[in-house]
Amino acid sequence: MKNAPQHFIIQGVRGSGKTTLLLRIFYEITENNNLCKWLIPIRFNEEQYGISKLYKLWENISKELENTDDTYLGLLDEMQKSIDNENYEEYCYNLLFLKLKENGKKLIVFIDNIGDRLDKFTKKELQRLREVLITNNNIRLIGSSSVVLESTYNYKEAFYDFFKIINLNELKKEETKAFLLQLDKENKEKAIEEIINKQPGRIEALRILTGGVPRTMVLLYEIFIKDSNGNSFHNLEELLDSVTPLYKHRMDDLSTQQQEIVDVIALNWDAIPVKDIVRKTRMESKAVSSQLNLLEKNNIIIKKATSTKNNFYQLKERFFNIWYLMRNGRNSDKSKVKWLVKFLEIWCNSGDLENMIKSHIQKLKSNKMYDKYAYHVSEAYAQLVPSANLQKELLDESRKYLTSIGSELICDISESDVDYLNKIDEFIKNKDYQKAIKKLLTINSNTGVIEKTIAEIYDVLIKDYYKAEKYYLMALEKNQTDLNFNLALLYKKEFKDYEKAKKYYLLAIKKGYSSAMYNLALLYDEEYKDFKKSEKYYLMAIGKGHIKAMNNLAFLYDTEFKDYEKAEKYYLKAIENGNIRAMNNLAFMYFRLKIKKEKALKYSLSAYKNEVNVFRKQTYAIALLWNNNVQEANEVSQLIFENEEFVNENIEDVKLLLTMLIAKKQYNFTHKLFEENKFNLKDKYKPIYYALMSFMKDSYPDEMNKMGEELKDVVDAIIKEINQTSIDYA
Repeated sequence: MKNAPQHFIIQGVRGSGKTTLLLRIFYEITENNNLCKWLIPIRFNEEQYGISKLYKLWENISKELENTDDTYLGLLDEMQKSIDNENYEEYCYNLLFLKLKENGKKLIVFIDNIGDRLDKFTKKELQRLREVLITNNNIRLIGSSSVVLESTYNYKEAFYDFFKIINLNELKKEETKAFLLQLDKENKEKAIEEIINKQPGRIEALRILTGGVPRTMVLLYEIFIKDSNGNSFHNLEELLDSVTPLYKHRMDDLSTQQQEIVDVIALNWDAIPVKDIVRKTRMESKAVSSQLNLLEKNNIIIKKATSTKNNFYQLKERFFNIWYLMRNGRNSDKSKVKWLVKFLEIWCNSGDLENMIKSHIQKLKSNKMYDKYAYHVSEAYAQLVPSANLQKELLDESRKYLTSIGSELICDISESDVDYLNKIDEFIKNKDYQKAIKKLLTINSNTGVIEKTIAEIYDVLIKDYYKAEKYYLMALEKNQTDLNFNLALLYKKEFKDYEKAKKYYLLAIKKGYSSAMYNLALLYDEEYKDFKKSEKYYLMAIGKGHIKAMNNLAFLYDTEFKDYEKAEKYYLKAIENGNIRAMNNLAFMYFRLKIKKEKALKYSLSAYKNEVNVFRKQTYAIALLWNNNVQEANEVSQLIFENEEFVNENIEDVKLLLTMLIAKKQYNFTHKLFEENKFNLKDKYKPIYYALMSFMKDSYPDEMNKMGEELKDVVDAIIKEINQTSIDYA
């Protein structure tokens, strides 16, 4: 420990192996003869409640030293002789490290659940401990925590950005196999080894269900190896009872607000948006967002980003969610979770799916099957079955079996694909999208039509873009190539993943899609700023008769290439095809170039009549002023300045219009705009206001005296611009 002191916190969810890791390091030191010569490991477990003050930390370290090395006998008694000393903590500290120095020893202290210990210290004690850990090179501290400690990320706290955090993440696929094989060494039957060899998918199912948490895997280990036939339903209650202490402890660790939020997320099962959490918890949005951040840092939940700021949240460990629903959810939730468990189990299994289904049908015919197992497995197979005829046989036999044993689950067996397909249109018309999707998901199809329909419902109607992406890709795998364009749009507009968007636009272009040509040109234009490629694909789209491409290409020639002859050519082509934006753009190009003011008025008027929005109004007002039609220009301008968004967000457009009004000597009208505008026009555009006052100094001789000296240069520049504008657009 010659280098600058560095202290650590091992962080991970309960059961992730923090305590085991601390113990491993502790015993490694105790068994290493070289390290033991100069380093003493001290360990405090999470049940050690006596360390409530900083001086008690030094006392407890002394006690541990006495227990392990006779050299330190009497150290604690010597400390406590001065217990009435006003500086007792400092006295204990000095005595402890003096004794260590005499023996040529240094300390490494392991504190399990360090957050609970630090929470008991006063602010002064925390500052003192920080100072000790920074300045004393003879002590290292390694703690563990199942949550992100506020004291490590709140800059107001003593230990802000102090500890090096080591995160224990979930076990990956291969790590899970290695971990379970290690557990299996004590098992004579070598069950895990057999499962890995014959049914490796079940190991992955275990990992997914536990979220890769080692302790939960150990809890599940016995049940999974006993369940050699793949039937987990009889053992489900036993399994949930086993994990209850772990998960209850996890919930108890949370604050009241966090518990309420977890309750809402868990009972929802699917990812849920913040606005729904706010509504269901009746908390303030800021409070919910703050708690969500903490829950995410503590690995309780995961965030699913969307194309907007409204992220979705879901419990990270899916088996924790299963436990919560089974212990706190309604009956419908239990059914859904059981189906999910079985679906994961089936999905992860390898082998011949068709033979597995036929085998299941034979078991149904033998009348020797647990009804819940029969129902859930049949429903899962119905989604995977490669043949519509086999699916029908499967569902028919399931229905017969459940009827024969009088099971209530008979009411829940799905109908055949044909019956479902006839009902989908009705659900869409009634805007019952989730029910439509639920029905579609029960339909097996190798054509990709089902996946395509689901993707379009998620994309266009529900706006769940992650699920839309998922089903678009599934449909493309089944040769629904017309969806390349849909997926490209999704990547561009919602995910902002331009490389993927480009990939799928190009695939769609190979099929001759003019809209893909146009949108790829737009992508190169707006995002990549590769104007030559943009020109290439605009021209390609124009060759297919794409009208918007004509306007966009004209705008590209106008603003980027400065090729005004070509710009005019393609603007006029677009106008011939009724493109309103091209009318507006051409009028504004004429204005900027100070040419053809009558045509500028003509095209701006056409755009204004066909599409009344604030930007059409602005171009029209400017063209009117240029053509000295000031009365109508003022009327249109009055309407423009009643638009709050325009006044607040379109600064350059506002400045241009005000400059034109003043240049055309519309002083009184412009002054009235400044004085009467309800969106604080005067305050927002103060330099232009003072420029106006310079032209109206005879009417308002004292107004310019109010101007701050810092505005003088800006106002002078605006006055100069106004004078030049009056010449340019006389």
